[in-house]
Amino acid sequence: MLPEREQKRVTAVVRRPPTRRLRPGDLICGDCGEGNADTRKFCSRCGASLLTAEAVKTPWWRKLLPKRRTKVRKALERTAKDRRAKRTATSTAFRAAFKTIRALVAVVLVLGGLAYGSLPAVRTWVNDRVASWQSDAQSALELSYSPVHPSKVTANFEEPTHPADLAADSVSNTFWAAPTTKGEATLVFTFDHPVNIDKAIIQNGDNDKFDQSFRVERLHLVFSTGKTDDLQLKDQPDPQELTVQNGHNVTSVELHVMATYQSLHGTDVAISEIELFQRS
Repeated sequence: MLPEREQKRVTAVVRRPPTRRLRPGDLICGDCGEGNADTRKFCSRCGASLLTAEAVKTPWWRKLLPKRRTKVRKALERTAKDRRAKRTATSTAFRAAFKTIRALVAVVLVLGGLAYGSLPAVRTWVNDRVASWQSDAQSALELSYSPVHPSKVTANFEEPTHPADLAADSVSNTFWAAPTTKGEATLVFTFDHPVNIDKAIIQNGDNDKFDQSFRVERLHLVFSTGKTDDLQLKDQPDPQELTVQNGHNVTSVELHVMATYQSLHGTDVAISEIELFQRS
């Protein structure tokens, strides 16, 4: 009779189907029927010894198939190699296309040069085309402007002998003057129809006695449309050309003197001339 401990072990183990799909070479536990890898010494389910376990045999038909070895590479290595191969193929195609284009361009240049040098008609045609292209390019770069004349010029402050309309009389030896001690001096240009203001040419101060009066440093423009712009002037007697923004479709513009270059000889601010232009 077996010892009590051995009886318990035998009766406790019940042979059941394996928990995983059997593969050739697996060791089948003789006690519980579990399939184990051929590297194991004891059953993974019941713990019994696999020393006498039966191994799963390879089917006869599988023995007839040739053995294949799958080369396993790291994912990063495979990706990097694929990228290199793709880059190499792309570079090769690009170089081939570039060589072809370069050869065609060289042939065209050589034939064109021979035709230009030997055929007067071709030379004349090329010269005419180049001149036309240069003219078109110059016209595109050089914008043309036409003057915009106000129908009325007023100011909130002005000296009796230098009224506001002298700032827009197209004469540089006259000027508008306003005292700086009374507040912010403002010119108002009014037009009898909507206009566009894209550029201004301003001659600052008194042209004949430039340092005898204050000169405008900054003008704040307020258009009838509610839009505004600021013009920064230099302290110089020469006319200054300034680009104007937001001045389209306006019927009036206010020019507020926001800052001045001061003078030691007087307190009046002066502007000799303001000319306004729109793009033609």
